[in-house]
Amino acid sequence: RFLRARDFNVEKARHLLSESLSWRKKHGVDKVLSEYQMPQIVKDYFPGGWHHHDKDGRPIYLLRLGQMDVKGLLKTIGEDGLLKLTLHVCEEGLRLTEEATLNRGKPISTWCLLVDLEGLNMRHLWRPGIKALLHIIEIVEANYPETLGRVL
Repeated sequence: RFLRARDFNVEKARHLLSESLSWRKKHGVDKVLSEYQMPQIVKDYFPGGWHHHDKDGRPIYLLRLGQMDVKGLLKTIGEDGLLKLTLHVCEEGLRLTEEATLNRGKPISTWCLLVDLEGLNMRHLWRPGIKALLHIIEIVEANYPETLGRVL
């Protein structure tokens, strides 16, 4: 994944992997699946989750963006809470791709993101929410490269 993310430039991939491993250790990412408990407020304001597999065997994550209360979510759990939630989703995605590989008997290294935009409107364009989203995208790109196989 790290080699693909850096066009097979070994030195750049090594640097990206090294930075990612340091970041994982600093933030305790290896404990996220066992220790993170999703707060009820997240269940209320962050609709969606993992559902089945696509035709290629990739796990599907349904993100109901139009139904999400971005302001309510950020005001209650903050940017750090949103980051922990995102890390949990990504780690669960890695676990599900490993499971899909075993079940399918062929390598599955990516997942599918299905974004439901029904209900999306101007209230979703709240500046602090967009800023938090961009920060999370940077973190995911740097530490979970080449894991997103398809976005629908």
